[in-house]
Amino acid sequence: MNESKWHMQISKGILEVAIMKLVEHEERYGYEITGMIQKGGTLSIANGSIYPILKRLEEQEWIVSRQIEHNGRLRKYYRLTKAGHTQLKVRERYLQELNQLLVTLDQREAGNRDHR
Repeated sequence: MNESKWHMQISKGILEVAIMKLVEHEERYGYEITGMIQKGGTLSIANGSIYPILKRLEEQEWIVSRQIEHNGRLRKYYRLTKAGHTQLKVRERYLQELNQLLVTLDQREAGNRDHR
């Protein structure tokens, strides 16, 4: 797998977690979510590309939406469901475990270099 494909696959999974995290405690609309992710600077996301992810999360019943009129237009707001909260915690825990694995491996490698 080339670098860009690998990066894209990792980013898709992380984007789901980021979206779920952003709607965990507060309703947010798609453009707002996109802007917050873009401000973070680590993940890049085009304005329209968030909606298939939101739809998939909604189909899995991990988020729900409702439409609210704003300046004469309907705006769709999303929030995390109870099932989504459970999934978010599972995914956060898994990402923490992956991070800890990398830290542990790095420390082992550093220790091995010191003993050479």
